[in-house]
Amino acid sequence: MKPSIQQEEIYKVYDENNCNLFISATAGSGKTTTIVQLAKRTSPYKKVLFTSFSNEIVRELKTRLPDSVDVSTIHSKGYSILRNNVKLNVELKEIKNWIYAKRIIKRKFK
Repeated sequence: MKPSIQQEEIYKVYDENNCNLFISATAGSGKTTTIVQLAKRTSPYKKVLFTSFSNEIVRELKTRLPDSVDVSTIHSKGYSILRNNVKLNVELKEIKNWIYAKRIIKRKFK
């Protein structure tokens, strides 16, 4: 499948600058295909993170991307960062726990 003009521009920017990219596009515009192609252009020795709001997209990307690429939802990555950096022994499933975590973060990172 031939890349769109927008995809070609994204590939060009990435290849020339090897920089972080934020891609925002409508449904069905080829974001997943673009992400897969960008991963193929990236050295397996580099740290790569792809985040999405959707668990469905995360599951799909995990099957299409190399194991060297970290793929997660934004929520999951944020919670992981909290667990690894703050002694947090609660599940963030209830609003009271979210408020508790927010207080800890404010105190820790003033």
